[in-house]
Amino acid sequence: MSVSNLYDVLEAKYPNKADRWSYHYKKNEQIDYLLVSKPLHNILANSGVERKGIFKIEEYSNNTIKAFPTVKTYTDSASDHGMVWAEFSF
Repeated sequence: MSVSNLYDVLEAKYPNKADRWSYHYKKNEQIDYLLVSKPLHNILANSGVERKGIFKIEEYSNNTIKAFPTVKTYTDSASDHGMVWAEFSF
């Protein structure tokens, strides 16, 4: 994704697009973004995607991620999207 003067916090940490997925429908895709300005990008300390709230995350991640214990059905899931997060060093 290219937006003038905005930076994807996941792209900074995960150059490989396959590692940035935030949604699964037939395949893993990045369709969720946290875009920040250049000043925030310059102080970005860490970023990631919290996927443990996704129902069937074990299946989508080839068992590399385990769901939160309370996520037993689709209704229990936080969302069908992972939560993109970022930490900054102020």
